[in-house]
Amino acid sequence: MKFSNYSLLFLLATSASHGAFVISQPNEPTAQGNAGTGQSFTPSVGMVDDPGPSTSTIDLTGFSLWSSGGASATTGRNTTYLLIYDANPSGTANLVGSSTNFIDLDPISNAPAGTQLTWTFNNLTLNFNTTYFAVISSSDAGTTVNDIGVGFRNSTSNPYAGGNALADNFAVQGTGDLKFTATFANPVPEPAAALLGSIGILTLLRRRRG
Repeated sequence: MKFSNYSLLFLLATSASHGAFVISQPNEPTAQGNAGTGQSFTPSVGMVDDPGPSTSTIDLTGFSLWSSGGASATTGRNTTYLLIYDANPSGTANLVGSSTNFIDLDPISNAPAGTQLTWTFNNLTLNFNTTYFAVISSSDAGTTVNDIGVGFRNSTSNPYAGGNALADNFAVQGTGDLKFTATFANPVPEPAAALLGSIGILTLLRRRRG
C-alpha cells in the first residue's frame, strides 16, 4: 500500500499532536471529608493513556476538587488560587506555578455537596516522575501555613499511590486522599525542536520524490 506525500505528512502531524491525559482519585459515595488545604500528586502515577516511554515532562492544564458542602475553616477565601509546589509548603519548597483563575469559596459553604471546583493552568510544565503539592491559597504569589481550609469530598479506600490529602497546616493525611482530577497535555515543543521536526519531514518527503 502506497501513501502519498500528503498522507505521510498527515500521519506525521497526527503522531506529533498533543493529547490530553488524566489522573484522578474518586471518592467513596458517603465520604464528605473535613477541612483540607490541598492534595499531593505525581503525574506519572495513575495516568490514563500513556504519553510514551520517553516522557520526562508534561504540562498541567487543570486541577479539580469537589466540595463536601461544609463551610470554609478560615478567612480570606473569596479569592482562592491553586498553587503548585515541589514539596510540602510547610517546609522548604519552591513555588512552581499558580492557577490562571481564582475561585470564590464563600458561596461554596452553602452549595450542594459534590460541587466541582476547577482551577486552570496555562500549560504548567512539570517533571513526569516528581511529586507535587497542589494547595489552596488566597494569593497567587504564595501561601502561609493554615492559610485556607475547606471541606472536600475524600476517599480512604483504594488510596492514590502518588500522593495524599493535606489537612490544616498542610499535614499529610496518611492514606487518605481528596477526590481530585488533574488534566495534562504533552508539552508544546520548543521552537528549535519544532523546526528540526519540520526539516526532518521535508527531507523525508524529498527522498520519497527522488
